[in-house]
Amino acid sequence: MIPSYAYAHEKLDIAIACLMIPVASAAEAIACAMAELRLAFYEEQPPHEAKHYIREIETIMAGPGTWEERAAGLSDPDVRRLSRAFHSLDRLMTRLYYEALYGRSQQPATS
Repeated sequence: MIPSYAYAHEKLDIAIACLMIPVASAAEAIACAMAELRLAFYEEQPPHEAKHYIREIETIMAGPGTWEERAAGLSDPDVRRLSRAFHSLDRLMTRLYYEALYGRSQQPATS
């Protein structure tokens, strides 16, 4: 049995990796992360707790053009807000994934 949010958890991990690609331009990295975000919730609705972060990401990335074109026009503070929203969403989905996998009271040990 695949736990709830397993696919979203996987895709958001990839989105975070996209944001950290050292050879890509910031616009390419953000476009990659946006593509993974769209895939993360393609088959499963995001949980209520995630909607704030998704709305913030969508608000920052609103406008005409491709994601890469929109990302190229972002200010440095907007890029930082976008990155924080992605990281917060990833942490939330990771927590929900492990809660579904192990139950609320049994979190995996961290080192």
